[in-house]
Amino acid sequence: MAMKKHKCFVMLEKELLISGNYRRLLPSAKVIYTYAKLEAGRQIRPNGTTTTIYSAEFVFPYKLIHKYTNLSTPAISTALKELRGGGFIQRTVAGGLRGAGGVPNKYRLSLKWQESSPIIKQKRTIRAKKKACLNNPYHNQLSSAPNATGISI
Repeated sequence: MAMKKHKCFVMLEKELLISGNYRRLLPSAKVIYTYAKLEAGRQIRPNGTTTTIYSAEFVFPYKLIHKYTNLSTPAISTALKELRGGGFIQRTVAGGLRGAGGVPNKYRLSLKWQESSPIIKQKRTIRAKKKACLNNPYHNQLSSAPNATGISI
C-alpha cells in the first residue's frame, strides 16, 4: 500500500550537507534521517513544551520507515545504528516488541554530529586533474620520451 502524497518540506541545512559526518553516511541513513526530521517536525507544538525540532520526541517504528523507504529490516537497523553512532539521532526510550512490553522506540534529533565533523571540500574533477597534468612541463617530457619498446607515446 503506497503512502498518500502530501505536500511537505524538510529543510537540510547547508552546514549539514557539507559536513564530513553526513557525507560519510550510507545513502539509506541519509534518507531515513530526512524522514526522521519530518516526523520530528510533526511533533512541534508552538504553545506547548515542544517548540523546536530538536526538542521533539517522536516515535519512529520500523513499519513506518519501511512504508516511507521500502527498505528491508536489516537495512533499516543498520541505518539507524549509523545515525545514532554519528550523533544525528538519539534514542530516548528503548522499546521493542519483545523486551519492553510492546513499547515503541522513541527518538530525538541530535546535534552531536557537529562536534567532530570536519568539512570535506569537494574533490577536483578529473578534467581539472588532466589539465593540471598537461600544464606540467615534467609531464610533457615524460610523454614524449620513448618507452621500454622504443616507441614514443
